Amino acid sequence: MPLLLLFISFLLTGCDTEDQNLYHEDQNSHHEDQNLYHWNVWLYLGGDNDLHESILYDVEEITAGSRSNKINICLQIDLHEQNAERYCIRNGNKSSVQNIGEVDMTQKQTLSEFIKWAEQQGRSKYAMLILSDHGNGWDHKVGPSPRSKISNQSMFVDYDNDSPSTPSLHNHLIADAIADSNVEFDILGFDASIMGSIEVLTEFSDNAEILITSQEVGYADGWNYEDIFTQLSANTSMGPETLATLIVESYEEYYETNDIPKVYSIAAHRSSSIIPLATEIDNIANNFIEKLQNSPEATVKLLKASRENAQAIDPIIQADVYVDLKDFLIQADLYNDNISAILEEATISEYHGNERPNANGISIVFFKAPTAKPEDNCKDPITQSTDWACVRFDSNYTNWDDEAGTGNKGRFINDYSWDELLHDYYASINNLN
Repeated sequence: MPLLLLFISFLLTGCDTEDQNLYHEDQNSHHEDQNLYHWNVWLYLGGDNDLHESILYDVEEITAGSRSNKINICLQIDLHEQNAERYCIRNGNKSSVQNIGEVDMTQKQTLSEFIKWAEQQGRSKYAMLILSDHGNGWDHKVGPSPRSKISNQSMFVDYDNDSPSTPSLHNHLIADAIADSNVEFDILGFDASIMGSIEVLTEFSDNAEILITSQEVGYADGWNYEDIFTQLSANTSMGPETLATLIVESYEEYYETNDIPKVYSIAAHRSSSIIPLATEIDNIANNFIEKLQNSPEATVKLLKASRENAQAIDPIIQADVYVDLKDFLIQADLYNDNISAILEEATISEYHGNERPNANGISIVFFKAPTAKPEDNCKDPITQSTDWACVRFDSNYTNWDDEAGTGNKGRFINDYSWDELLHDYYASINNLN
């Protein structure tokens, strides 16, 4: 090629390369512009039950606190004897209002469809999903009680779709619905009762970087939404851990400054530490299983004393089901440096009222006894009616048996040995008696 043409070709090629770089920079800028919001906050609000008024009040709080166009708050709300609605709130104003008719909030598909709809309402840098309704921890059946039309097994109670064939939504189905959406959540929050157990946290550890749960039965007022969204609106650039801390501290301020029993709790956890913690519990369980075989009397005595001395969680509604995990390990002299480091890394922020002094943010199922006895004379804590299902032990806290259709499909129960330990422990008690 002649030197002049080669030089011209070099100039043209250089210009093309520069133009291409400018094109890519423009494309990257356009991609960044697609993040219309700093935060997407999506709330799945189940109020088709006795929480009807509380959920309505939560929406008023959310709207009052929403004061920024950089926060896109999208809701699905279902109330008793009303059609469900979807809409978004930006800077205190509703938009994209949809009446979607009567829906069953206890169905996986209903949750999945909401997430897919919400995703279409605009991109954001960060995303948080909040699930709000009745909660029940690891999945067991506790009702119905005189104050509840159906028994909830994990989360959500829907009066308008009450039938034996539609139980509440199991944890593993909620996790599947979130996973199927392919949305990467920074925070997954449960404004619901007793979801702060290792069983629940393990189930959702892949669904978000941060999990926010409460160990105890929740007060009807729930999270302090107006304060949360007011502060987020004032600082829309805050990251996930800052927001998670704000949610916990706002909850604490509300419950400590109002005349409310100091039994309530909330904690924010890093999901990356949950499986290491579950693995440590698995090692402890397997060690106890071996000890039950070799020295059953001494091991039963240790487990029984540690369980009885550990901080009880939800001792009123579901007496003798949960204990605080850390406190149990302390009582059993099993709380070591490794577990301490894992829990410290796991916990972003934690609050418990002074009526649960040894609560630390994570519970574990440890039924006090292997059977529920009629002579327990269980009473509804509010109505004092004896027509109340007191659960002391649920045999379905065991690996899922596909052929028999029994057991539980939860990740913690099937992947780790804590359930095997409990069954061996109760068997040892019976043998020693």
